[in-house]
Amino acid sequence: MAGLEHVQLYLERLYKGEQTMNLDFSGLGLVDAPVTLSNVDKRLNEKQGVVMGMDKLLHLNLSHNLLERLNQNMRFLTNLRSLRVDYNRLQAIPKFIRHYTRLGLLSVANNWLEDFVEDIAELKSIRTVLASHNKLKHMSDAFGKLTTLVELSFEGNEITTIPDPILKLSDLKVLRLGSNKITRVPETIRQMQSLQRLLLNDNLIMAVPDSMGDMGALRELDLADNKIELLPVGLGRLTA
Repeated sequence: MAGLEHVQLYLERLYKGEQTMNLDFSGLGLVDAPVTLSNVDKRLNEKQGVVMGMDKLLHLNLSHNLLERLNQNMRFLTNLRSLRVDYNRLQAIPKFIRHYTRLGLLSVANNWLEDFVEDIAELKSIRTVLASHNKLKHMSDAFGKLTTLVELSFEGNEITTIPDPILKLSDLKVLRLGSNKITRVPETIRQMQSLQRLLLNDNLIMAVPDSMGDMGALRELDLADNKIELLPVGLGRLTA
């Protein structure tokens, strides 16, 4: 009975999605992209993947399923503004992500990701990347090329350092790096003059630089559950 209920729910969401350009296939127990997406190239016109208006799809939610990969035929969904695939079993982000140049939100939290492809650097409209609770050991330098980013979330991974390219994201407002294995905060973090929230809780940090006191926009700083013995005097300059 549960299977029939899932089919009915799938059809209801498909119909609604065709009307609103917002498809929600979350929580259906899917092990692959829905047939509407994965067979898109079987009924396309001569130049692009136009199937039931799917080339105009704006929002796609595939969260809470059993997906181990994103089907290659999803590359035609180049008009997407948001893609949510949280709580799946993804081990990699496909290279065709580079075609999603209009994407503003990418949410891939609670998967099995170990790295990001360099093609992520082509997401010229991206504003938010949520990649918490994966198996990431580092933050790709490619993120440093995403100058439109305002929020990055990498909590609950195995990251050990904050790479220099990330520190140069001048418009970034939120950086979540809690529950990782970061040992130090670089002096150059002062470059992040737009940053308002910095979460570094539950890491292995022993000291923080005095230069953090020059981060004039900072409103929230979380350093709980680290190995810090003494805070720098410079933090007193954070009067925001």
